[in-house]
Amino acid sequence: MWPNDYPVSAGTGTMTSDMTNIDPDPLMPRYTHRTPPEPLVASDTASWYPQPAGDDLDEALRHVLDQFDNTKHASWVIDKKGDGGTALLFAIDTGAVHVVGGSALAGEIRALLASEAIGGWRLHELPSTATPLRTLRPQLDVRFYNLLTRNGFTTVEEAAAAPDEGLRQLRNVGPKFIAALRAVTGESEERRLAVTSLIAGQEIRDRQAYLDERLQVPTALRYGPFIDALARSSLPPAALDKIAEVLNAEDLPPVDPTVALLLETAGEQPLLDHYLGTHRITTPD
Repeated sequence: MWPNDYPVSAGTGTMTSDMTNIDPDPLMPRYTHRTPPEPLVASDTASWYPQPAGDDLDEALRHVLDQFDNTKHASWVIDKKGDGGTALLFAIDTGAVHVVGGSALAGEIRALLASEAIGGWRLHELPSTATPLRTLRPQLDVRFYNLLTRNGFTTVEEAAAAPDEGLRQLRNVGPKFIAALRAVTGESEERRLAVTSLIAGQEIRDRQAYLDERLQVPTALRYGPFIDALARSSLPPAALDKIAEVLNAEDLPPVDPTVALLLETAGEQPLLDHYLGTHRITTPD
């Protein structure tokens, strides 16, 4: 639950559900954030007030992202100066950040993450299409559709990419909302492999980098969800080394010309690139 309607502070205005009606506070830096406390206690309203993040966007973003771990998956970043607005951030797999919103601030954050200026974090890339969110209006209960708009979602692709863990931390979001959203966006409710023994956020990113160094590119592409789960698991490095060795030794299946032609004819270049990158290209005898 994400209580978006608590007061910011005495005499400084009210934080509305869409995070747009925010009065400047000269005692706070330019950038603030609202990240769910740990543990999540809805009655602890003071914990949900905007917290200082910094006057420099790089600094503020590092401060916010450092708080993402296995229990915190969503955060609002707020630009209190001019028309910068707000951006909603979600932690996606290991070190990737999904940025929601059409504000100037959201655009700046996307650019920073895409340039890899924030060490250990990258931008979660969305499909090149940008389907207007309004196309979901006839398919969703009005309450669910309004939840998306109030939280800054502008496209169907943004909504589809939001992780269940992060969505659950938004105010008034529950299992029924998530099930309804996945039904209309074609996404399954659980998009990551389950892991029995989870570890902390920074260690996950370190383990992902460790695996990336040991896996051949085609192997990493073929086993994306599996590699992500390994990084989130508590398997020791020696076990990761052995698994990487075995996976790298597997013989890649050959490219089927019919599959490649069908994808190319349909104009599905990303799918074609993935297919070619995970299969062995053979040459005629």
